[in-house]
Amino acid sequence: MFELIVRMTNLDKDVEILKYDHINNIFTEKKMSIKVFMEGLKALYPTTSYRDIKPMSLPKGCIGFNSNGNDQVYIINQPEHQRYVTYSHMGDNKVYKINYPNSIYVVYVSAKKIKTITHYMYDEWNEMDTNLYYPAMPNSSLNICLGNARTEIENNNVIAALENIIYAPYSHATVDNAKSFKSTPKYFEWLSKNHMNKKYLTKMDKKLKDIYGGNL
Repeated sequence: MFELIVRMTNLDKDVEILKYDHINNIFTEKKMSIKVFMEGLKALYPTTSYRDIKPMSLPKGCIGFNSNGNDQVYIINQPEHQRYVTYSHMGDNKVYKINYPNSIYVVYVSAKKIKTITHYMYDEWNEMDTNLYYPAMPNSSLNICLGNARTEIENNNVIAALENIIYAPYSHATVDNAKSFKSTPKYFEWLSKNHMNKKYLTKMDKKLKDIYGGNL
């Protein structure tokens, strides 16, 4: 996947383009005439008038995107941050304010609904060479259990829909991929006071760049 950032002004007849190759993590800057730029667009979209190309804004933290008709794939990066989570089990509900670990979400959307979410975690950010770990959260061995969470996307706000699913109560009593923690409550209590360390995570044989090939 590559991404283009285009800059045009009424003071310059040329178009400035910044191209980012997500796979190889390479930035390329170019400057060309509007005529050449439009010819390039026509080559990319030979059956589409440039007047029909509608720009769209990608959500905050989106580091990858692909679209095929009604289906879209978003790769969302959310560095560690504090958030409230709810543990609901056997009729008991308890809320924790935790340091939610660094996460990458691959969000699959169809017909304006989130269909599946693949969840990864990471320890240190290293661009496309970031090492990935299994998600150390209950209700998620790799794909997040959607359960009864609301999956509809309103006003094209993918992040809001993703947040609704993450905020849904956790019901699993144990955490599959968090080492040294035998129960969800103990794990949430620890995360409320500590930051995730890779020694508690289960490493995958994947880097961030590896999840692009099959999705974008």
